[in-house]
Amino acid sequence: MTSGRWRPRLVGLTGGRRGLGAVLLAALAVACGRRQELPPLVGAAREGDVAAIGVLLKAGAAVDGRAGVNGWTPLQHAIHKNQPAAVKALLAGGADPNAGSNPPSSLQASGVTPLMMAAGYGQLEIVQALLAAGADPRVSHGNVNALWAAAGFGAIADITDGPPLGSCFPEVTDALLAKAPDLRLRWGIEATLTYWLARKDCKRLIDRLRAL
Repeated sequence: MTSGRWRPRLVGLTGGRRGLGAVLLAALAVACGRRQELPPLVGAAREGDVAAIGVLLKAGAAVDGRAGVNGWTPLQHAIHKNQPAAVKALLAGGADPNAGSNPPSSLQASGVTPLMMAAGYGQLEIVQALLAAGADPRVSHGNVNALWAAAGFGAIADITDGPPLGSCFPEVTDALLAKAPDLRLRWGIEATLTYWLARKDCKRLIDRLRAL
């Protein structure tokens, strides 16, 4: 229900308590729809509309304003939709390249940074733009860091929306290590499962990284 336009079918709910139920359900649906509606800057980021991003930022739109069910910033939304031009426009407009997906005070804080996201998607151009803008490749959340994501371990951690199982991104890995040669893989259950499913070339990459 990402469009924010869903409404329940109120078949047979008429009169008395059933009528009240229909009103309450309709009100709940409208409220949910409003919560799902994304700010214009986020919409522009997801669409890669650089011109709109520039206009909205000049008009005072919050460059790091969080929105959506994941609490992502516009930068993270742009990464999710693989929009490198939007990523660069947001970074030029002051977006925080190290912002996590939820604020530290949130009970649902995940600490997943834009760099971790881009590395996990294998987006080399975006990874390079983030590193140039000051993204810290050494930031970690539990076992997760950007190197971990580039090795393909995010496929198990986010099986519905991550990279294909068994994949990896050697060029992204090299870009991260060039920036931070001391980066190391963090091992765990997701890494173990991913290694079993990895392609031969990805197993070789993981073995190389574990030997560092």
